Amino acid sequence: AAGGVGFAYADEFLARGHMVVICDISPKISEAANALRQKHPGALIFETITDVSDKNSVEALANFAKENLGVVHKWINNAGIN
Repeated sequence: AAGGVGFAYADEFLARGHMVVICDISPKISEAANALRQKHPGALIFETITDVSDKNSVEALANFAKENLGVVHKWINNAGIN
């Protein structure tokens, strides 16, 4: 979600009034979250570094999402290499 389709998904969900959790293996995820916060003032955006190739990292992401959102209504897996 630091860029590309993942960022676009987050942007659209925020535009529709949803809270989002975004993640990426790159520390650039913070830059992406800040860009979304600037575009959507007052929106709830939570970001974390996650390695989707690591089961424990994905489990930590799920826990992070539940802790910050309460209930997860949509989960989009979107990982790629540019």
